[in-house]
This record gives sequence, C-alpha cells and structure tokens, in this order.
Amino acid sequence: MKQFIKLALPVVLVFKLGSAAAQVASNGNINQLPLYGGLEKSRSLKKADATFLAFCDQNFPTRKEASVYHSKKGWDFFYAKDSETAIKRFNQAWLLDSTNASAYWGFGVVEGQRQHPADALRYFQISRRHNPANRRLLIDMAQALLSRYDVTHHSPDLDTAVARLQEYLADTSDTKGTTDAYMKMAVAYFFKRDYRNAWEYVDSASTLDATATHNWEFIPELQKASPR
Repeated sequence: MKQFIKLALPVVLVFKLGSAAAQVASNGNINQLPLYGGLEKSRSLKKADATFLAFCDQNFPTRKEASVYHSKKGWDFFYAKDSETAIKRFNQAWLLDSTNASAYWGFGVVEGQRQHPADALRYFQISRRHNPANRRLLIDMAQALLSRYDVTHHSPDLDTAVARLQEYLADTSDTKGTTDAYMKMAVAYFFKRDYRNAWEYVDSASTLDATATHNWEFIPELQKASPR
C-alpha cells in the first residue's frame, strides 16, 4: 500500500467547517460516515455487520489481520477516487479492530476531501496515537490545520502546522514527502505574511523537484504579494 496521501492545497482554500455527519447523514446512509457518524445503526445494518464479522472469522486468522486487509482495500478505493466505498472499507476495518491506525488515517483524508478539516484533524490525531511512527501523517495534520486556518484565521493553527512540519523535516530522508512538506511550509509562512521564508521554502521544494510548483495557484499569489 502506498502510505502517503498528498492533498491538494491551493493558497485560497474554500474548505468549510462542519460535521461530516450533518452533511452526509441527511441521506440516511450512515455507512458513508467515519465510524458510522456515531449514530444508531438500523436493524438491517446490524445484521449486515454480524454477517460480515462471521465471514471474516471464517476467512482470516484473526480479526486484526482482516482489519489490515480491509483498510488496504479502503486505500485502493481512495486512490481510485471512490471515497464513498473507501469509507465503507475503512469502517469495516475499524469494526474489526478499533486500534487500526490506517483506518483512522483514511477517515482523515476523506474528511479532508469533504472539506471538513476539523474532522480530518481529529482522525489524524487518533491515528497518530495508535501509530506514532507514521511520520507522513504529520504532513496531513499540517494540511488540515492550514485548511482550518483559512476559514477561521485562528493563528495557533498556523503555529501548530509549522511545528508539525518542522517535526517531519527533522529527517529529510524521504525526498517526496520533504518536497510536499516544504510547499506546505511555504503556504504557512504566506499566511503569516512572512514572504521571505515563504519564498525560501518554495525554492527548497523546487530544488528537490523542479515540477513541484508548476500547478500551484499559490505561486502567483505569493508573487503578487512579494514580487521577486
């Protein structure tokens, strides 16, 4: 499984704060919500869960191994741009093992795509508690913080985003992740109106990957704010 999620982050973000449950559960399909939205399941869904668990008990050595399998399937659907099915698989993984860090990470990236940065951040934090060794998660946490800041302008989110990225950049052995971290750091400093540092991180990203900045709306905005 490719254990890295790169969420697009233009400089002018349009993420809205809100609850996934409020948006998705209006159609009654709580299976499209992480952890089923914490809502009461219907009798038919409870029956489906029981059938699913029985199937896994018969076909996997342990529920934990079944959970790993279904979280991987969730990522497959996520990369295939089918987030609704991805959530269903992540829910199944969680149903099998409530400590599966990969499932919580999946919940977070889908909630980020649904423009719910606060929900995304909450799931990223849970994922990190279950797997603190996953350094790539730090970049996605910074993404969620920057997205939330763009709506609330709550300055501590910027400081925390920078801290998470600095923690990730303490080890720059992962070039692809480092490029993404540099770009998100540039956005953070742009929001801080520290354009000198913003340009420095853009340059650092370009040094590692000359194409990193080609399609970012952020660059013209930075150029407008602080021409080179």
